[in-house]
Amino acid sequence: MRRALLLISVCIGLQVMAAAEEDFRPLVVGDPTPPIEEVTWVRGEEIETWNPGHVYVVDFWATWCPPCIKGLNRLQTLHLRFAPERVHFVAVAIWPTPGSKPPEDVLARFPELSYSLA
Repeated sequence: MRRALLLISVCIGLQVMAAAEEDFRPLVVGDPTPPIEEVTWVRGEEIETWNPGHVYVVDFWATWCPPCIKGLNRLQTLHLRFAPERVHFVAVAIWPTPGSKPPEDVLARFPELSYSLA
């Protein structure tokens, strides 16, 4: 059940990423995973390809969003618990607004975060 929920989360995250492209076509089960391109990694493992047999949970957060920032520690707990099972957590900072802090400034408050942050 947990793996199914993780897989669903990844699929939703990938569809959101794909929606930003002009040639948007929703992903369906069986489609190849979109490539990882134009990502600036700020901490943790730099993911260059999606490995078969691994689960990727992609969390989109914003530096101006207090609930998003609070969730970063929760992802660390999950990362430590599920890493041995080939589950990867990726937090991607999105939606910068005028005057918002850069992700690196926010992440400086959380030195314990060791999962992939972009």
